[in-house]
This record gives sequence, structure tokens and C-alpha cells, in this order.
Amino acid sequence: MFNKDELVNKFKMEPKFILPTTVASKPENIGKNRWPGFLPYDDTRVKLNVSTGSDYINANYVKMPIGHDQQKWICTQAPLESTIDAVFRNVGTFV
Repeated sequence: MFNKDELVNKFKMEPKFILPTTVASKPENIGKNRWPGFLPYDDTRVKLNVSTGSDYINANYVKMPIGHDQQKWICTQAPLESTIDAVFRNVGTFV
């Protein structure tokens, strides 16, 4: 187990990289982000299951090894009033 100082030092030593967020940055998607400084990466973003319209939602698939298992999550912002229907209509299709 790490203590707080060890974790901070470990984080500072990690290489820094920036992944593209071009879909989230499109003008038609900007208003769907509750916090515009936290955008989903293009490569791992969750795509809504829609036949027409935008498949964009501010959410990413995340995989993380814990012990011998690979855990999988979806990280997202709280839906906005304008996006809540799309999010909950698609909840069952995300997994």
C-alpha cells in the first residue's frame, strides 16, 4: 500500500500525454458537456446507440486491472437536462 506522498511522487514520475478529444470538442457537442474541461477521449468514448442524430455523450469506457481481474467501468458526468433522456434510454446498451 502507498501512502499519500508516495502516490503523489509516483504520479509526478508518470509520463504525461494528451489524447484527442475532437468529437467532444465539436460545436454540436460542446453543450452536452457539463464541465467543458473534462472531455471523453475519442478512442474510448461511449457511443450512444442511435439510428439518427448524434451518438455523443460525455462518457468513457475505463478498464483497470485489480488483482488478477480486469475491471470495467463507464465514467461519465452527471447528465444535463438536455441529455438525460439519451443517457437513460441507452443505459442497458453500454455493457
